Amino acid sequence: MKSCLILILLGLNTLAFSQQNGPVPSNIIYVQLQKLNVLGNAMYLAAHPDDENTRLISYLTNQKHFNTTYLSLTRGDGGQNLIGTELGALLGVLRTHELLQARSVDGGKQWFTRANDFGFSKHPDETMSFWKEAEILKDMVGAIRRFRPDVIINRFSTKNIGETHGHHSASAILADKAILLAADPNYKIENFPFGPWQVSNMYCNTSSFFYKTKEEFDKADKTNLYKLDCGVYFPLLGYSNGELAARSRSMHRCQGFGSAYSRGSVIEYLELLNGTAASDKNNPFSELNTNWDRVEGGSEVQVAYDQILKTFDFNMPQNSIQALISLYDKVGSLKDNYWKKIKQDEINQIILNCAGFYTEVVTDQQTVCPGDSIRVDVEYINRSPEAVSINSLTLIGNQLKLKESTLAYNNDIKETFKIGLPQNLPFTSPYWLKGKFSPMMYDVKDRMIIGQPENDPVMIGMMEVQISGHKISYPIELFYKSVNPAFGQKYDKIQVVPELTVNLKRNSVVAKSDHLTKIECIVRSSKGFKVGEVILDLPKGWKSIPASIPVSFKFKGEKKDVSFMIEGSHFDGIDSIGAHVISDGQTFNRGFEEIKYDHLPYRVINMPNKVAMSVVKSVKSSGKIGYISGAGDLVFESLRDAGHDIELIDPTGFDLLNFKKYKSIILGIRAFNVLDQSEQLNNTLNLYTEQGGHVIVQYNTSNNLKIKQFGPYPLTLGRTRVTDEHAVMTILQPDHNIFNKPNKITQDDFKYWVQERGVYFADKYDEHYIPMLSMNDKNENPSSGSLIIANYGKGTYIYTGLVFYRELPAGIPGAYRLIENMLSL
Repeated sequence: MKSCLILILLGLNTLAFSQQNGPVPSNIIYVQLQKLNVLGNAMYLAAHPDDENTRLISYLTNQKHFNTTYLSLTRGDGGQNLIGTELGALLGVLRTHELLQARSVDGGKQWFTRANDFGFSKHPDETMSFWKEAEILKDMVGAIRRFRPDVIINRFSTKNIGETHGHHSASAILADKAILLAADPNYKIENFPFGPWQVSNMYCNTSSFFYKTKEEFDKADKTNLYKLDCGVYFPLLGYSNGELAARSRSMHRCQGFGSAYSRGSVIEYLELLNGTAASDKNNPFSELNTNWDRVEGGSEVQVAYDQILKTFDFNMPQNSIQALISLYDKVGSLKDNYWKKIKQDEINQIILNCAGFYTEVVTDQQTVCPGDSIRVDVEYINRSPEAVSINSLTLIGNQLKLKESTLAYNNDIKETFKIGLPQNLPFTSPYWLKGKFSPMMYDVKDRMIIGQPENDPVMIGMMEVQISGHKISYPIELFYKSVNPAFGQKYDKIQVVPELTVNLKRNSVVAKSDHLTKIECIVRSSKGFKVGEVILDLPKGWKSIPASIPVSFKFKGEKKDVSFMIEGSHFDGIDSIGAHVISDGQTFNRGFEEIKYDHLPYRVINMPNKVAMSVVKSVKSSGKIGYISGAGDLVFESLRDAGHDIELIDPTGFDLLNFKKYKSIILGIRAFNVLDQSEQLNNTLNLYTEQGGHVIVQYNTSNNLKIKQFGPYPLTLGRTRVTDEHAVMTILQPDHNIFNKPNKITQDDFKYWVQERGVYFADKYDEHYIPMLSMNDKNENPSSGSLIIANYGKGTYIYTGLVFYRELPAGIPGAYRLIENMLSL
C-alpha cells in the first residue's frame, strides 16, 4: 500500500496504478513548480535491469530536479528469476516492468536499446561478438539525441575490463563512442528526426563495487573524485532520498533485491571521464546552467516564475492559475522549441492540478479484441472556483458527446458510452517481441519506437479542457477499472488480444521415436462465441492423430483442452512444434501468456506458440522422484512431461519418513538460498542418503545461503561459471555409470546447449566427492566442480552447477539423457 502512496505523492501516472488525472496534493504541486524552474537533463547508463544506482537517480530527480533517464542496454532476459518460472523473453518483460515500477518510485524515466541479454559474459570482446555494435550504437546515440542529457553517468568503467560482467564493460566502452557520435553532425541515423547533441560532461559512478573490498575503497585516493551527499531529506515528500531509493530498488523482486531503508548522509562518488571539470568537488554540476536564462528570452520568464513560486498558497493553489496561464504564454514566445514544448506541457499539468480537475475514462473489460464493442464510463469534476469546461473528448477514433461541457464547482458527472474498436487495432503484446527472434538483439524496424519501455498506448484519445479561457489538450488513456472487496479499487492497462489463442501445455516437447507422444493444448476464446479447428504444426515427417480437432466456445475467456498423439521418425538436434486454429477463414497461431504479480501491472504476451521439440528414446523407470522447489524453475515440469514419475514435496514434508517414499530427490535451483527450513532439510537429506537415498542438488549461490554447510561432506561454492555453450566438455570418469547407463553419454550430448554450460561450481570439496566433468571458457583454466558425486552410507549425493534449468525447458536431448543417467545411479 505504501508503494501506491508514493506514486500519488510523486504525482506520477506513467503506470496504470494511479488515476489518469489527479488528485495531486498541494505539496506535490509545489514540487512540480520547483522542477519547472530547472532546465537540465541527466542520463544514467548501464547494461541491465538492477545495474542502476537508484539512490543517485532519485537524487538527480528529486534534489536537483533534472529530467533523469536510465538507459539500460538490455531488458535482462538472460538472468534468473527468484519469484516465478519466467525465463528468456518472458523474463525480459517481467524485468522491464519491474524497472518501470522502480522509476515510478524514484521519479526517473526508463529507456532501452535493442541489445539482448544473452547471459553472463566474461569479457566485452565476447559481448561484442554477439551484439551488433553498429546497431546498438545507433540506439544509444538516438537516446542521447532524443533526451539531450547535459550529463551522462556511467555505472561502469573501461578501467577494469575482464574483471566484471562483459556486458558491464561493453556498456562503458559503447558509451565512450556514443557520446562522440551523438555530437557528430556527419553521423546520420535513418528515419530519425533528432539532430546532433553535445553532452557537457560524462562521469563514472565509482564505488566499492570496483574494488576487492570496501576497506580498500575507503582507503583509495579520492582527490580527483566529485562527492555528492545523496542522503538528503525531502520535507515536501516526507521521505529521505535513501528511503525512496530503497523502495525503488526493492521493486527488482525477481532478482531478490529487496533493500532496507537508509537515512542520513550517504556519499556517492563521480569520476569525470569527458567534459569540463567543475571547480567545486562537492557539486560536479556547478558549471551547468540549468536556469531559465539558459535559453534566449528566458530572463523574462524567470521573473514571472519567481513571483508564482513566492505567492503560491498551499491552501488555495487555484489562486496561481491566472499567473500560470500568463507564464505559459511567455514560454510560448521562446525560440528554443525543445524546452518550450517540455515546459509548456509541465505548466499545463500544473494548471490542471491547481484546478483540482479530475477525469477518469475506464471500462470493465481487462482484455478486448479488435472490432469489439465495449462500455466506457467517463467521470469528470471541477474542484475549483475557476471557469472550467470540456471542449471535446475523443477516444480510439470515437467522438464522445458529453452531456455537460461547462463544469460547475464540485459537481461530479458520470456518463456511460458504448464504442466500437477498430478492426485493425494492434495487439498490446510487447513490440520488441513481434519481430524475428535473435539471441543478439531485438528485431525492431521502427526507429521512433526503438528503446521505448513499452508500446505506444492503443486505447487512447484526446481531451481538450478550457480553464479560465486557457485551452489544454492532452492524451487520455482508457483503463480497466476493478474493485476488489478485500483490496479496493485498482486500475490497469487494457490488453488487446487475438480472438483465439492456443498454447501447448509444455515449454518443450521431448518426443519418443519408439511410440506415440501425447501433445496437449489449451485453446482460449477472448471473443465469446467462436468455432474452429485446431491443427498441430509438426516437424517434417511427423503426423498427428487426429489430424485436427474441432472446438467451440460460448463465453469470453472460455478455455478448452485438446489432446493429440504424434508419431514420426528420429531426428538429431532441435526442431519445433506449434499449433494453430482456423476459424471463419482466419488463422490464429499465437499463445496467451500472462505476467501476473502483485507488484506489477497485468500484462498479456501473445507470442507465436512454437516450442522446441527433440526426440529421445522412452524413459526407463528410475523409480519415484521427489522434487523440492527452490527459487523457481521448470525442471520439475520438464521431467514430468518427459515421462518421469515425479511429484513435488511440500516444505511441511521435510521428514525422513516422507523422503523414504522416493528413490531420488532433486532440489530446485537456489533451494538453500531461499528455503527457511534449509537446516532441517539438509540434515534430513543426509540421513536419507545414508540410508540408501539418491540426492541431486542443483546450483546454489555462495551469497545468502541459509545454511553454513550443506551436503554430507564439506564443499565450498565459488563463482566459477562457463558461459560458452560450445565449450568442450571433458569426461573425467568415462567408465562411471553416470555416463553409461541407461544412455551412453558422448560429446554429442552437449550439442545444442543454450546460453551457457554451468554456473556456481563447487570450488573446494572434500575428497569423498568425485568430479565427473571438466570444462572452461577460452583462456581460462579447466574447472571440475560442475558435477561432483559422493557415496555416503548406502546412497549417493550429487551437486551440479550444470544449467539443467535452462536446457530441459529448451528441449535439449543430451540434457535429458544425462539427467536420466543421474537419476538411474
